[in-house]
Amino acid sequence: MSILTVKNVSHSFGGRTILKNVSFALNEGEHIGLIGPNGEGKSTFLKIVLKQLTPDEGTIDWAKRSKVGYLDQYTTLSQGKTIREVLQEAFEDMYALEAEMNEAYMKIGIDENEHFISFH
Repeated sequence: MSILTVKNVSHSFGGRTILKNVSFALNEGEHIGLIGPNGEGKSTFLKIVLKQLTPDEGTIDWAKRSKVGYLDQYTTLSQGKTIREVLQEAFEDMYALEAEMNEAYMKIGIDENEHFISFH
């Protein structure tokens, strides 16, 4: 199942073509990495995929019920906050879902490591 589908995405900035006809599908269980020199469009591409920036051409489609967590590389840390706390805020929905799942496991007698719990 495709989680993300990018079709024919093109984008220019200041008269310079950053992306031209980019297409791919990210399927469930797959991972991708963006590598390249500074200023070559990695952050621009992420902003397009996250729909924070509109491409000149093409489409970005996320699977229904997908949730995306994103921590910007230029995030300003508040004084007194740990990196862990910042990440927990960025992925708050996922932490809430994990807690909900653990609660459900306990109700049916299975712990988070999939061991049956015997109640005496």
